[in-house]
This record gives sequence, structure tokens and C-alpha cells, in this order.
Amino acid sequence: MTETNDDLVLQMSTLLRTMGTDLGDEREVIQALVGARFRSGDVIALMDRAVEKARIDAQSSEALHHD
Repeated sequence: MTETNDDLVLQMSTLLRTMGTDLGDEREVIQALVGARFRSGDVIALMDRAVEKARIDAQSSEALHHD
């Protein structure tokens, strides 16, 4: 089974959110993703998308809990 970039972005963003990674700290984001065994090429290529998705998902989650 081949994972698409969208699959990897979803996995990365979920990991970043569940680990409580500081999404504004690029070094921390890279360390978290590489530490979770994502390939460095995938991290470099998809990190910005993963961080953006993690931010959007966190905001959506917060909005649901405030209603």
C-alpha cells in the first residue's frame, strides 16, 4: 500500500497535535516528526502543510468545545 502525501500530512498533523508540539517552533516540529520516524524528505516537503492542518484542526476543535 502506498501512502499519498495527503495521508502523510494527516498523520503528521495528528501527531503534532497529540504531542502538543509548539507549531511555531520549526525545530521542535522537525524533531517531533523525525523522531516519529517520518522520512526526512517527507518532513521537509510536507511540514508546512502538516503544521497548517494541525492549526486548523486545533481551532476547529476549540470551536466545538466552546459551543
